[in-house]
Amino acid sequence: MKAYIFFFLTAIFFTDCERNQRENNRLLNLQDQLDSLILLKNKQGLFDGTVVIGGKKVERFERAIGTADRSWGITMKQNFVFDIASLNKSFIASLIMVAEEEGKLNTSDKLVDHLESFDYKGKFSDEITIHQLLTHTSGLPNYDGVSEELRKDNFLKLKRSNFSNNEYVDFISQLDSVASPGKKFHYSNFAYHLLPIILENIYQKSFNQLLQEKICTPLELERTLSVTNNKIIIEDLVGAYEFNADAGEYQKNDFIDLTLGRRIFSSAEDLYLWGQSLNENTFLSEPSLKKIKTNHLSGINNDISYGYGWAIFDGNGEYKFGDLSVDNKYIIHGGNTGGYQSILVNVNEGELIISILSNIGDKSNLLELASTIVKIYNLNNHEI
Repeated sequence: MKAYIFFFLTAIFFTDCERNQRENNRLLNLQDQLDSLILLKNKQGLFDGTVVIGGKKVERFERAIGTADRSWGITMKQNFVFDIASLNKSFIASLIMVAEEEGKLNTSDKLVDHLESFDYKGKFSDEITIHQLLTHTSGLPNYDGVSEELRKDNFLKLKRSNFSNNEYVDFISQLDSVASPGKKFHYSNFAYHLLPIILENIYQKSFNQLLQEKICTPLELERTLSVTNNKIIIEDLVGAYEFNADAGEYQKNDFIDLTLGRRIFSSAEDLYLWGQSLNENTFLSEPSLKKIKTNHLSGINNDISYGYGWAIFDGNGEYKFGDLSVDNKYIIHGGNTGGYQSILVNVNEGELIISILSNIGDKSNLLELASTIVKIYNLNNHEI
């Protein structure tokens, strides 16, 4: 009997060892595949930047590759920061939810009620709500709604307007609407540019103060900040480049007006932690997180699914905006401005999180890269 128990336990031991070895080999294989993918994209001239990938059951993968500053030949490092462009909408939306939890506003509030202290010559529909600003259903235009003069040179004059809050509200108030509030999805940067102005007016604090107090300090995001003064030097900020096909070389973007929309700068590591926070009640309640991650476009647009600052892939439809061509459920947002690109994906409530930042403009396709990464994990039998 003792001999039988000994052999039984021995069999279990070796079976567990074999299972653990297979799992370790699989993890190593995943790391190798990810490393090979990033190296290949860089060698093809399709990616310079930083990457952090991980999750609840996924070993962390980090990679910095390429050049951070081409004039000085500075090599990319993992802790370097980038302008995250429209990915800042996820932060702005969460700050609105914090304000709602603190009783400062409600997402059902009318926009005009929060603009009473501003002097503007145009008008906003009395029906526009905070909720509609958050979901791009306010009827406000995007950059394509500005004058022909401001569209020239990729909106260069607009991007260098250096508005005060009151001047910006006045400017947006004079733009023609594209639809009645609540009737149509129309992606609007101007809608999201009004939200930080409302927050600053409510709290009587700068957007960066709010960002640090409400999000960065609680979540220990040490490389994330918002700057509105171009004279301030941002530590470890990478240069942003666009490839000029005619000249056959990269050209640096030397100036982006930082007053437009409260630009946020961050690292891939901080964005990874930001992605993680959407699965925990670390700074927002469960009802607020649910609001953020719910598709609010049902009955408005069947081709696009959007929550508050995130595109939502909930498995209930086939959507275009942020499509990774995978069957997994996930939330996603990205950004692209003046050579900077960003993307953050949270798959199945944190089972897999992908944070990618790039500084070579449209030479990188981060949506395609993120899609390939999810497919690699799926092929390696991770339960995502």
